[in-house]
Amino acid sequence: MRSIQRLSILFLLGIAPLLAADVTGKWEGTGTTPDGAVETLNVVLKVEGGAIKGDIGPNADKRFQIASGKVDGTKVTFHVEGPNGGTFDFDLTLDGGSMKGTCHLKRGEDAEDAKVELKRAS
Repeated sequence: MRSIQRLSILFLLGIAPLLAADVTGKWEGTGTTPDGAVETLNVVLKVEGGAIKGDIGPNADKRFQIASGKVDGTKVTFHVEGPNGGTFDFDLTLDGGSMKGTCHLKRGEDAEDAKVELKRAS
């Protein structure tokens, strides 16, 4: 009985990374700051072994590389180094063809959380 339990646990641990959601592709949406400012977001993601790579920006001409990120089940998190020392930390949840959550924006002593909504681009 113990052997079966151990094998079951090892099996589940072994496939857990494979169960991570596939968020690879293009995503479009918005980021809304607490004061109501809305920014267009175009995101390109590629998942390799649970780690996220890619870039984000308002359009094709203004892009920022994702410095680090990961997918854990339906939880998607990534970090972007922006211009002028600003940082963007995304904390999103995948739900079918959309991702929603927050982006913590920080520049110097200033910080705020924006509401993020993304949909898979067609």
